Amino acid sequence: MSRQDLPLNGFTVQALLLLAISIHCNNGFELARSLLDKTTSIALEIGMQFKYFAITHSNGDYVLEESWRRTWWGLYVVDGIFQAIQRSNYFALWVVQADVDLPCEESQYSSENIPEPHSMFQYNEREFSENEASYSSFTYLIDIVRILGSVMAVAGEGGNLSDSLVDDADGCLVNWELHLQENKKDVLRSDGEIDEPLFHAHMLFNVTKVFLHRQRSRLAHSPAENLTKCAPTLPSSEVLLPQRKSY
Repeated sequence: MSRQDLPLNGFTVQALLLLAISIHCNNGFELARSLLDKTTSIALEIGMQFKYFAITHSNGDYVLEESWRRTWWGLYVVDGIFQAIQRSNYFALWVVQADVDLPCEESQYSSENIPEPHSMFQYNEREFSENEASYSSFTYLIDIVRILGSVMAVAGEGGNLSDSLVDDADGCLVNWELHLQENKKDVLRSDGEIDEPLFHAHMLFNVTKVFLHRQRSRLAHSPAENLTKCAPTLPSSEVLLPQRKSY
């Protein structure tokens, strides 16, 4: 996988993405980031960010077409999470103009019953649509990562940030939760199984709130927080143990 003459196609993107995730989970952050950069470069070079890629490279196979869409959005999600863990100010794919359609539900993909895909424009305008469409759990995960990109840019300003910018970023998080469809408010499906992309989305929603607000919080700090990746590490002078009250 380290060869420079890897085939420039979607399958290489899928393989490199899986490898990057595996290495990252084994604490190989620098190598994983390098592999993901390579993955991103190939994906952009072959045009995976455009809607036509999934259509033209599927040979009429709707399952394969959906696979290409999910590959692009999977790369988008992982890029955002990798950079958030490293407390970067942005992630590369956040600023890339893309018109890839949104993924369907996991059950639809597994059963090869692929519906007509929704676009990101339709999702963004869903509040004004006369016909209420149902969006997949993967879509809500993509959206929270998109919001994460905004929060990363805001959080990167540190203590010099105005309250209005923090409020704007927090407003995006509030709107995400407020506009969840009823069947997306609980990560348990009707059959009692966990909706994994939705669970991922809800967890990332909470982590993003911590990412935005923790460094501005007046709550007492603990040295244990230096072990976490959710929020910036505090200077040693700011690390305080909660004071025990006496009665």
